[in-house]
Amino acid sequence: MHSVLAIVCYIFVSTVSANSIRDRIRQLENEGHDLSHIEQANLRRVISQNSDMDSYMNENVYGNNETMSSDNNHGNETPSRCKSCAIREEQKKHRIEGIKKKISHALNLDLTNMPDATGVKLPKVPSFLRLMERYERESNSPYRQYQDYEDEEDEFGQPERTYTFARQPPDNLFIEDPNASFFSIPNMVGKTPYKAYLWIYIKPSDAISPNITEINLYALHPPEVQGDPPIRRRLQSKRRHFDNLVGWHHFNVISEVQRWSANPRNNHGVVIEALDLNGNNLVVLPPTVGIDEEYIPMLGIRTTLRVTRRSKRSAVALLCDDTTQYEACCRYPLMVDFVEFGWDFVIAPNTYQAYYCAGECQSENLDATDHAIIVNQHTSLPGTNPGPCCTPTRMSALSMLYWDVDQSVQYTRLPNMKVERCGCA
Repeated sequence: MHSVLAIVCYIFVSTVSANSIRDRIRQLENEGHDLSHIEQANLRRVISQNSDMDSYMNENVYGNNETMSSDNNHGNETPSRCKSCAIREEQKKHRIEGIKKKISHALNLDLTNMPDATGVKLPKVPSFLRLMERYERESNSPYRQYQDYEDEEDEFGQPERTYTFARQPPDNLFIEDPNASFFSIPNMVGKTPYKAYLWIYIKPSDAISPNITEINLYALHPPEVQGDPPIRRRLQSKRRHFDNLVGWHHFNVISEVQRWSANPRNNHGVVIEALDLNGNNLVVLPPTVGIDEEYIPMLGIRTTLRVTRRSKRSAVALLCDDTTQYEACCRYPLMVDFVEFGWDFVIAPNTYQAYYCAGECQSENLDATDHAIIVNQHTSLPGTNPGPCCTPTRMSALSMLYWDVDQSVQYTRLPNMKVERCGCA
């Protein structure tokens, strides 16, 4: 009789214990804890032995650096979500540092030797102002549903336009003409200039001829005897009536720029003259101070770009924001602020949305690319690192306007600067 009673009691206690364990497991799961990777036998053993569940959960679910807390302490955030947020913050930092290195490498910038552009006045040349207006209009347009994406492109930025400003000729050229100006031509290796315009500004004067004023442009060629002054040769001439004289004028100088780029030693500058009735030059020339700085002669050069493979399509991707609690691979916003970098040499944009990728990847979520397939095959081998990574699978370019080390303005297209789509690879 005693033995039967003992068996009944044992069955009753075991049933109650099993139900209590199941209730405890269900409670933990309802609190948002992921127990899928912990064996049920271990969970039952810990609960039945009244072990320290907090320590066990910290060690086996969240890692030693995480502590289990209830919804009362962290609102609706669970520890696993807090951990994913911390991981994303770390990935943000890596992405920003990567962007700094990529831009400085792509533009061949020595960040310790960049010009101090604080307070520098931008030119009021019409073509330059049109470029700035177009840049701002395109950057702020809400209707950009389609973009150009790069599947494969050079790692270096490709200059599309260069704006270089007149300066006084170097002393070693022995140029004494007061109306001479010199333009520093950027390195054109691997590039071909196909358009070049010289913009000059005629300032108002009480001594302007009431009839016609002639604007003359001369090229200075190297002298036949070293040490002699350069040879002046007329390039172009414009005749303007009094009513149309004051303001901006431009000359097509592509042949001269091509000659300079082919052999920089040919570059001895130019002479620009538009004389009033007293013989004074009406052209704003260097050195300039005050308001004249905005009207200094400017040489605008356009260069050819390497042809690249592009596909024009709408990016289809999983898009998240900082409030999203999503574990899978996803694209998150990341605003890059060049002002915060201390990069005052960047004219535009001041900020841009770079985005970054974060999240978990399983082998079954791999993108169907050759790289992803190879990675999957490699990681399945013994002794290799497990699993694919959440990484950009589609990127687009960023156009940038900036001052270079020669204090010329460059308009450059930088490839692979914006993440458009993320995937597992």
